[in-house]
Amino acid sequence: MLTPGRYFGEEAQEDDGEPFEDKMKSLAAQWREQQTEVLLRQHLPSVEVWAYGSRVSGRSHEGSDLDLVLRGSGLAKIDLSRLADFEEALRDSSIPFLVEARD
Repeated sequence: MLTPGRYFGEEAQEDDGEPFEDKMKSLAAQWREQQTEVLLRQHLPSVEVWAYGSRVSGRSHEGSDLDLVLRGSGLAKIDLSRLADFEEALRDSSIPFLVEARD
């Protein structure tokens, strides 16, 4: 039987005291953050991004979205086709919540 931290060929890992459910929630949140960053780098590499709202403050719930403010270099306008490509990539991604991006 496979259990958390015990996989064939792996040494047993010391328990860090964090409950498995909490660890999985934390890892899932890190994964979603990384996915969003990858999409930003792919579609809007020179854009500065500020995140705000309940997902940043820690007061989010399952229906909360991620709010982003996007700023072009030197406050230049972001090309609408690049922004549309980014928004389409977000919709096509496996990120399980809405991401609201504002220029």
